[in-house]
Amino acid sequence: MTLQIREGQEFTSGDVLNAQAVAESLEAARQGPSTAASLSAIASVEAPDPSTVTLKLSKPDAALVPLFS
Repeated sequence: MTLQIREGQEFTSGDVLNAQAVAESLEAARQGPSTAASLSAIASVEAPDPSTVTLKLSKPDAALVPLFS
């Protein structure tokens, strides 16, 4: 699954939102007690460039699509 980060997105602090920040947040969420189960199909998260996040799945999981929409 590939996620594209829209250009010009910022955190409330004014810092630029980039793929690395999204990847780090997803990695943390994969370990979280309240979010790990819903993200269990994600085998790995990569940020190959500043605007792309790639999720490798261990199995198909249609429930992920609405989580990221």
